[in-house]
Amino acid sequence: MDLSLIFACFMIVVAGLPHGALDPVIAHRHRLFEDKRGAIRFHAAYLFISLFALGVWIYLPILSLCCFLLYSIVHFGRDWQYELPYQGLAYGCIVLGAPALFHETRVNELFQVITFNHSPPWLVTALQSSVALGMALMLPNKSNLGSKLWIEFIALFCTAIIFEPMWYFLIYFCFLHSPKHLLEVWRQLNSHEKNSALKMITVITSATCVLVSTLAYYLGSVNSTLNDLAYQSIFIGLATLTIPHMLLIAWIQSNQSAEDCTVKDKVNTYVV
Repeated sequence: MDLSLIFACFMIVVAGLPHGALDPVIAHRHRLFEDKRGAIRFHAAYLFISLFALGVWIYLPILSLCCFLLYSIVHFGRDWQYELPYQGLAYGCIVLGAPALFHETRVNELFQVITFNHSPPWLVTALQSSVALGMALMLPNKSNLGSKLWIEFIALFCTAIIFEPMWYFLIYFCFLHSPKHLLEVWRQLNSHEKNSALKMITVITSATCVLVSTLAYYLGSVNSTLNDLAYQSIFIGLATLTIPHMLLIAWIQSNQSAEDCTVKDKVNTYVV
């Protein structure tokens, strides 16, 4: 296997996976479960959703890749959901599509690997078009955007130009997206919860690595090279784990919105 891919896998494990490993802590904090039995049910449901998504990917790789790109745009867009309209959709479109503008051939090769040589050429074109869509959504509000967001955009475009898509994604995911999520959650935890969170991150990240490695070993094609298996493990693994992660975030946000509405209703009723 290429040594650079070994390093990429290492960085995903150390700096990428931990932000998803905090999901049980977040779920417990928001009372999705409160005891050991509830925790078992939560982890079982999380694992089932991920494995089901993996099964769908194996049999419907093109559809799965399209869905992965779409929900990644939504998920990454939430990094700036309060600064940009449509829950930060413009940011997600630009961040995900940038590599396709400068490394079209390499992106297509990567798509071929993770769809088992079934990816259609138009998918890269659609990804390039997403950048134009992101710009169109962002420009009407350009005067209201802060310097930090502009600096991040410029840095990401420079990264997309200089580095190949794999490394662009690695830099964004491990050094921008994951740290933002980790810090946001970490600030909300008390000292006892932080100790539990560190243990949870270690256990779940290790278990995820073992599971992904085992599945890659047993499900990998006879004709697949070690490099192909590494790419598939990274991207398909993250794609399937992102689904329950996003569902949890969506559930928390919907609950918070419902609670806010309830509080407003109570206040209005009291005033009346």
